[in-house]
Amino acid sequence: MRVLVVGDNTFEYSRTLRDKPGMEGTHITATGIESKEEVEDLLKNVNDSKLKKFPSSQENFEVRHGVNATRLQENFPNLREENKFDKIIFNNPQAGKKGVDDVDLKTGNLIDGVLTSSPQVLQQGGEVHFGVTSSTRALGLLKLQDHYQTSQEQGFTEIAGRKFEVRLVDTKRDEYEFSVKYPARRTEGTKLRNSQGPSYYYIFKLLA
Repeated sequence: MRVLVVGDNTFEYSRTLRDKPGMEGTHITATGIESKEEVEDLLKNVNDSKLKKFPSSQENFEVRHGVNATRLQENFPNLREENKFDKIIFNNPQAGKKGVDDVDLKTGNLIDGVLTSSPQVLQQGGEVHFGVTSSTRALGLLKLQDHYQTSQEQGFTEIAGRKFEVRLVDTKRDEYEFSVKYPARRTEGTKLRNSQGPSYYYIFKLLA
């Protein structure tokens, strides 16, 4: 299985997932939009001595910086079918800054941007997973709920001419293969209080 993690600014999630029992043999490509220098700065806020270290590539674990999740083909051009990803995971997306921008609107646009970009690097039938906390104020929740509701009503939701079937997973109740406990953060790097990872995942399966 080939998994692409996007928006993982400190790589805490990716590295914890890599070390999860059962992940052996899974190829994880861990990415964030930040430069190496920005990641070094963000890691100063990490307390865990193991995760505070600068992330590096190793067998079945590739680290990439400066990856824009809304332009995936530019970062992974001309992928052969066998090298395309089975899953794309984006935890706690955030676009813009609170108090300055309409963050929820921008985050909704970010989500749609990732979904628009994803078919170019996904296997047919591949999935995009968006993780959010249990808060009713979770950023992007309205957009995710809208797509989920549309899929429930008509069997799919359509983004940029591509169809996705959407299902919802509650990690507290349902088994979720990619759930791990880690110090969850927004895309911008700020810690989400005492959150140890998303409570819900909206899973978009590429249909056509």
